[in-house]
Amino acid sequence: LKEHIILEEELESVIKEAILLLGTRDLIKVSIGALIVIACKEVKKDGVKILLTGSGTEDTLAGYQKHSKALANNTLAEELKQGLLTLYERDLSRDLTIAQHFNIQLDSPYLDEDYIKTAISIDNRFKINQNHRKLILRELSLYL
Repeated sequence: LKEHIILEEELESVIKEAILLLGTRDLIKVSIGALIVIACKEVKKDGVKILLTGSGTEDTLAGYQKHSKALANNTLAEELKQGLLTLYERDLSRDLTIAQHFNIQLDSPYLDEDYIKTAISIDNRFKINQNHRKLILRELSLYL
């Protein structure tokens, strides 16, 4: 684990860099993209060639706020499916564009086919309730 404190001047610089790399000013893409820029720069300094991401946990284990709303509306299964179907366009294309610029390989263990099959087979009541999202990860962390 490596900690990196982002100073205001650096943040302004990496936001501009993310805008250039991504070709957009979309607030969500740029704000997350700026963090990916920083992560890629950090691992590159350390000579690391592969960066692991947590992509996939939100869409397989009900981690977004919209999943709480979907739970209340009885549309959670469809919302999770839609999230997986749009994951590349929404997140991965952004992350891969930045990583490729820095010649860093991204690996997303939570996008492994076997993981996804297992995760989507888990009953949704173990993923989310009215108070918490990604319940199963919260429970697992208690045993680590």
